[in-house]
Amino acid sequence: MRDIQKSLAEIEETRRKYLRWSIPSLALAMIAGSFTVASYLAQKRVIPRYEKLVAEYMEANRGKGELWSESDMRRAEIAAKRLVVENPYSAQRILQSARIGLVSYERIQNAIASHADKRAEILTKWNELAVNAKARAIQAMQRATKLEGADALQARHWLLDWSFRSMRDRSADMGVESPESMKQCEELIAMGVPAKLLFADMMIHRALRFPEQEKWNEIHASMRRARKLLDQERLASLERNASQVEISAVLEHKRANVEAIKFVSESVRDIKQIPWDWRAREAIFRLRLYMGNPAEAFDFAWTSLADMPAAEREIFRWNVAASSLRAMVVQLHQSDPQAKRNVPLLFSFAVKFAPDSPQLVQVIRLLLENNVDAVGHDWLETMKGGHEPGISDWIDWVRSVAAEDAIAATNTTRELPRLDPSFVPGAIVAIRVARQRTPVEHSTLMRMLDSLLEADPENSSLQRISEEFMNAKTGTTRSAMDSQKLDSKGSQATHEP
Repeated sequence: MRDIQKSLAEIEETRRKYLRWSIPSLALAMIAGSFTVASYLAQKRVIPRYEKLVAEYMEANRGKGELWSESDMRRAEIAAKRLVVENPYSAQRILQSARIGLVSYERIQNAIASHADKRAEILTKWNELAVNAKARAIQAMQRATKLEGADALQARHWLLDWSFRSMRDRSADMGVESPESMKQCEELIAMGVPAKLLFADMMIHRALRFPEQEKWNEIHASMRRARKLLDQERLASLERNASQVEISAVLEHKRANVEAIKFVSESVRDIKQIPWDWRAREAIFRLRLYMGNPAEAFDFAWTSLADMPAAEREIFRWNVAASSLRAMVVQLHQSDPQAKRNVPLLFSFAVKFAPDSPQLVQVIRLLLENNVDAVGHDWLETMKGGHEPGISDWIDWVRSVAAEDAIAATNTTRELPRLDPSFVPGAIVAIRVARQRTPVEHSTLMRMLDSLLEADPENSSLQRISEEFMNAKTGTTRSAMDSQKLDSKGSQATHEP
């Protein structure tokens, strides 16, 4: 009987214990459930809010810099990132995040151009914000390409286009116009991506690239194929118009002039709508080249360079120089005497505008090697026989750089060509290229610099370079003397008992 009572007491105690535990557990379960429901409902409300923030930022007027603010940019970027976190495998949301970065980059550049306060610290900060926004956009594009779907294909197209437009002339070996890149472009077109303009431009640039352009009959075949692609590209743009004119310049020269005049007159409205876009301005430069007076195109390029955001000036300079060299190739093959006269003008402008552009660096290498076959006998004769004596002197000056050491070794002297000051930056690039190719004697470098200082004595860059070379020579001499002293002391110590 006593055992039964004890068992009943234990059961009752256990019941009370579980009752005490179950009440808090039930309360916690109710709280957790409420929190889950609240979180779900909040998420349903927050996601549309994030999407609204992103949409408003994307759709706002980008043409007015005063509408941009750093706080708006941060809010839009945070909203886009949280949408990606909510669905990290959505190419659409990653692509949207990339576009936020591109819009931010464009707005910051517009703000820099239109802002009245040009203090260096403000411009430095904004330029840094712009560069970082562009870098984040590129990273997001690269992430999107690793996924599937139409948005991933759009990201692939953007990256291929960006690589071609902004880096195509960085070096002859980068392969941005290589068969592999062109194959990628063809694959995108086959999958329905609107990349026909990009593919046509790749063909144009590869066919007319100086000094590695194709043979003239092959150029004609490439231009005919590029024209077919452009005929299928229905989206009107300044770049499409410029490419169409370049093709006509090869296939039907007179038609190119008519088209260029028509498209340039139409572009007056467009350039006012997108005043800071380097691609639009480079396209207008290409159009102006074929209007009949290249000097007008040159003036437009110089004026545009002054208005160009600092982050885009190098890209703009290099692309404009490449466009000028392509036009030179076209003019070189024309029978019109005026076209032959334009050849030295076009090359001279490229040297003055962007002597450090990779295509011109390649030409300088060939001139230093005295490789006339590579640059072309016709081209060299046209340069020397034209009405631009400045460019002929510059070519002679560059070719003489490699010969200076041999001349100095014979203890003879000669007078170097006297350069026009506008060609001095191109001569400085030639010195740099010469030093990269093979060691150049210090005395040779100083002779070359002295000839440039004679041409442009007020050039601060030349003065600084000359001082650096002098200091480097002094430092080298001192180091050699110190080494000799140390070697002498070490030898004496070795023979001491």
